[in-house]
Amino acid sequence: LDMTHDDLIEAIAGSQDKTAFRQLFEHFAPRLKSYLLRLGADAAMAEDVAQEAMVMVWRKAASFDRRQAGASTWIFTIARNKRIDRLRREKRPELDPGGGTRAGPVSAGWPGTAAHCFRHACPARRAGGADTPRLF
Repeated sequence: LDMTHDDLIEAIAGSQDKTAFRQLFEHFAPRLKSYLLRLGADAAMAEDVAQEAMVMVWRKAASFDRRQAGASTWIFTIARNKRIDRLRREKRPELDPGGGTRAGPVSAGWPGTAAHCFRHACPARRAGGADTPRLF
C-alpha cells in the first residue's frame, strides 16, 4: 500500500506512526538540507534547521490540512520559517551563564536518520520530556 506524503503526515497525526515519519524523514531531510544550502545557509545550519523542521513535522502533524497545502509545501514552509527564526536568533547574542555572550548553537553532526533527529535535535527528549517518543 503506497501512501502519499499527505497520507504519511495524517498517519503521524492520527496514530504517531513512526514508520510514516521515518519515510517522510528519509525523503525530505536531504531535500530540506539542499534547499537551505541554496538559500545561503552554511552546512551546519542547514543540517540543524532540517532536523528542527522534521521534529516540528512530528509535533505539529495534527495541524496539517491537505486542503490548504500539500505535504511538500507545508514541510518546506516549516523549514523556511525555522531558518528565519535561526537567523533572527543569531543576530541577537545569547547570554552565556559565565557572564559573556556566545554565538548560536553548534551542529552536533548530520547522521541523517530519523532516530538521530529525535535523540539529538529535540530538547524535550534530551530533558526527558514524554511528549516526544523515541523511534527505536
